[in-house]
Amino acid sequence: MKKHANHSQKKRLRFSQVMITKNEEANIERALSWGKEIFDEQIVVDTGSTDRTVEIAKRLGARVVFFAWINDFAAAKNYAIEQATGDWICILDADEYFTEDQAKRIPDLIRMADESGNEILETYVVNLDGQNGIINKHLGLRIIKNEKELRYHGAIHEELGRSDGRSANVFCLIEKLCFMHTGYAEEIYRKKQESNRNYLLIKSRLDENPDDPNMWGYLGDDLFGRKKIEEAEAAYKKAIELYPEEIPAYSQRAKWTFTSILRVLCELSKEDELYDYYHAAKSVFPGEADFDFIVGRYCFFCSNYEQAVDHLTACIALLEADTHYDSGNYAAANLSSIYEALSFSYYYTEDSKEAIRYASVILNTNHDSIPGISVFMMCFKKLDGDREENAAYCLHALSKFENLSVLEDAVHMSLAAKRTAYAEMQKLLDEKIPEEIKEEMRQFRK
Repeated sequence: MKKHANHSQKKRLRFSQVMITKNEEANIERALSWGKEIFDEQIVVDTGSTDRTVEIAKRLGARVVFFAWINDFAAAKNYAIEQATGDWICILDADEYFTEDQAKRIPDLIRMADESGNEILETYVVNLDGQNGIINKHLGLRIIKNEKELRYHGAIHEELGRSDGRSANVFCLIEKLCFMHTGYAEEIYRKKQESNRNYLLIKSRLDENPDDPNMWGYLGDDLFGRKKIEEAEAAYKKAIELYPEEIPAYSQRAKWTFTSILRVLCELSKEDELYDYYHAAKSVFPGEADFDFIVGRYCFFCSNYEQAVDHLTACIALLEADTHYDSGNYAAANLSSIYEALSFSYYYTEDSKEAIRYASVILNTNHDSIPGISVFMMCFKKLDGDREENAAYCLHALSKFENLSVLEDAVHMSLAAKRTAYAEMQKLLDEKIPEEIKEEMRQFRK
């Protein structure tokens, strides 16, 4: 493994990577490859794989040790930490990884943390779907100093903390470092759900302590993931009922429970309850943008465009005001859908200026957006005056984003004109799209 330079004759820090595994042959190679040049040792703690996980890990040079599964994630992770000999430890799961660019930053950032007396690195975790699209993001604590007091607790959804009761010194790097998590991709998540492992662990913890609101929240997550929407609703409501009057502002679990009950109530179209829980959520976490995102999107789909505008503009304002990057993790991963909903909502509330403004925001970041192009066309189509002149003005405005000499742009413009039934634009495009591009479009249609 790569040895790290001795900076200014200071002690060279050693870095360890540890992970617990079970049947991770699909992920283990990537999990051990991204940090190959960073870590002085890589340790895999296997909890009973029956596939090729162990074989692949050994082939890649990892030290493999075994831990008998006892239905306790904290116990397994603590055992993995105890195997490490490095000064700092990275403890990602097999379905989590840093990109090459991000991985290169880790050694220097660890040294900075070490020199400033910190013990944990705080990063973002970006959850990806099956097409590598972003589902959402949240905070993660996965790189830690190798100290015997730093350990996990909790059999499931384990949390990191110091066993001596002292608060750990956390080095916030969310603006500089993030890693990817593929475990919520639909097919992967479905297989995890079918195993019932998490569900049974959560239920056993609730049997021991039925008044644990966080565990009721986790149960809701599990049920929601299984599409058992009504059961998830009951679990989330139970969690909220059990929370104390003063919920700590830093409680990410409570915030996610409120976020989730709003999503469930939207899916069940329980509008009256939706607003009750929305106001309750805002009273506890007034700076959380996700609440307005969820309710605003629901209003948009219900054609309540004025309310959609109110909530979605509030969501954007909260995102822009968030200096700690701990709000709107769900909304931030869906910014394009917010701008699309706002552009259409403003159109339907007769505010063409704002509709075009938000359509421009969409096209500035994604010029392939047919919804963004469509809003432009819809706004110009309904203008008074000469319709052909208006179409020409619209095409000129869209030329800032679209080039009719490029096949993809010509296709997107034609599709938008057809979807908006903009006859004058269709005629104009037929005149302006070069003949060679038209021929490519004909072949494309075939």
